[in-house]
Amino acid sequence: MLLLISYDLASVVRPQKVEELHAAITGSAQATLRPLHSGWFVQTEEDVEVWGNRLKELLAPEDRLVIVRVQSAASLNGWLTPAQWEWIRERAT
Repeated sequence: MLLLISYDLASVVRPQKVEELHAAITGSAQATLRPLHSGWFVQTEEDVEVWGNRLKELLAPEDRLVIVRVQSAASLNGWLTPAQWEWIRERAT
């Protein structure tokens, strides 16, 4: 399945926390695409609840996180490169 993960860390810059989030995302996914600064597409066999619990441990109470299962590439719209759209189309089911 394909998930879209988006997060917003509180205004205090915490580079180590960003690195921990990135490591948790890339280390737990089958494949990843990061088309936006704080937005990732993740190919995985794990559902949104598993991912939410995994990443929530790395966040402060004032941080924000949204995880959505992408049902189909046809349900998406935006401004990405052709290669990024192809990556998404290949993995969205």
